[in-house]
Amino acid sequence: MFIFLPLLAAAMQLMYWRPKRSYVTHLVLLIHNHAFAFLLMSALLATLYWIHSGLLTALLIGVAMCYLIYYLYRSIARVYAESWSRTLVKFATLSLAYVVCAACTVFLAGLYSAETV
Repeated sequence: MFIFLPLLAAAMQLMYWRPKRSYVTHLVLLIHNHAFAFLLMSALLATLYWIHSGLLTALLIGVAMCYLIYYLYRSIARVYAESWSRTLVKFATLSLAYVVCAACTVFLAGLYSAETV
């Protein structure tokens, strides 16, 4: 995460260059969004520990994922105050960058782990 979040903040700096916002603004938003996502996932895992129904489990996971996507989109829309269409395009681009950075981070961590074993 120490490398992953600053890379994403740099990607956001490229997407939101007008009006000029500081790099720290993007980084704080990403840290906030990650904290919320980790809190939501922790609450979901704690709830799923007590529920053993397959259908209810799938429903809770689906609702949590939809709410997480909505929350992340709304946080970006509120902070940067652009139109919903521009925000949606930038959110999709940022989500793709997130997946690519996450895949690279996991791959590099795997390489490092294999090298140290």
